[in-house]
Parts: sequence; structure tokens; C-alpha cells
Amino acid sequence: MNQVINFDKPVELISTTKYLSFKIREVLINLNSGASFVVLLYGETEDIILCKTIEMTGEDYLKWGSDDDYVVEYIKNKLSNEDIEFFR
Repeated sequence: MNQVINFDKPVELISTTKYLSFKIREVLINLNSGASFVVLLYGETEDIILCKTIEMTGEDYLKWGSDDDYVVEYIKNKLSNEDIEFFR
């Protein structure tokens, strides 16, 4: 049977993915305002699983100063504490 058959009501599939590492791909700075970081997330296979933009504004941006480790910890915290919406 080669015919496409529709469900009476849509079936929703929910999956869980573990992200093990990330790379900061791009940094876009709006002077005296904020920054955007394009982050690539990787799973167990080292293939890019997800691309996410993280925004840093206000007080968080002011705390950055010249400490790049602050950015890394900020991104780790954001990724660990929010629902991740993604695009490919």
C-alpha cells in the first residue's frame, strides 16, 4: 500500500536530547546596549544538533566588562535554565 493515510487527530511525538557541549559561533555587540551570541550545541556524536541565539542586555551586559569567562558562564546558565527553541 503506497497511499498516505491521515490520522483522525494528530499524533504528537516528544523527544529528549542531551546537549553535551557548545561553541560560540558569532558575537554581535550593540555598544552600550547589549550583545547577541549565536551558539551551536553538540550532542554525543559531535554533530551540530541545534543553533540558538542568546541575548545579553541591561545589567547582565554591564557586568561583562572584559571578562570573557563571564560570557561563557552566562551562556551555560541561560541554556541550563530555559526551554530551548531552535532552528536548523
